[in-house]
Amino acid sequence: MKTILHFIALLAAISLASCNNRQCINPKNKVLGKSTEQLLGHAKNRSWWVYAKENSTLRDSIHLENFSDKILRLRENEACDDKEVISFDLIGQGILCHKVKATIEALASIDVATYADSIDNKLFNFIFYKEKSDKYAENEWLKYEILPTFWVLGTEYQDVLKVYQKGFDLNGVADAEQKQIRYFAPKIGLIRVENVADAHFLDNSVYNLEKYEIR
Repeated sequence: MKTILHFIALLAAISLASCNNRQCINPKNKVLGKSTEQLLGHAKNRSWWVYAKENSTLRDSIHLENFSDKILRLRENEACDDKEVISFDLIGQGILCHKVKATIEALASIDVATYADSIDNKLFNFIFYKEKSDKYAENEWLKYEILPTFWVLGTEYQDVLKVYQKGFDLNGVADAEQKQIRYFAPKIGLIRVENVADAHFLDNSVYNLEKYEIR
């Protein structure tokens, strides 16, 4: 019996090694789009941003750590495939941002960006989907718009992505989160957050990127 089990284990090891060594299926479909990389994954370790709450003295400095850009191999249905994954941490002072785990990964037909922080985080906690056709995948909670130019605190940014989040959690389930509008500039990242006040949430605070350095 032990001999049979050893033989099965050997076959399994050979199979896994074969999958690891052979060329994967359609790896070109698992590489992040360049515009996705530039928008959210361009900064490297030691990059930093300072955000300020409008009409307030509240500020928070945030720096980037543990940047990684690698190809992960997946095994599904006895086949293997590759996907590019960018990940990093954004470390704040706990005023407007705590510790954000950011992951930007390439799937079959979309890129998925997930930024997750504590529930009371003022700046992050969001997810969005970007189609390989370079369009953004809208749904009942997310709407997108590209602004040719947009000004924040006297600085002009170009080709800014405006994301209107109607309220959802990171599993895509509608909930009572406050509606927000976020603005992202290519190769820079988040430049502005606007809370949208309504009958349930009276908070209309705004947070702006005050200064930054991209490494």
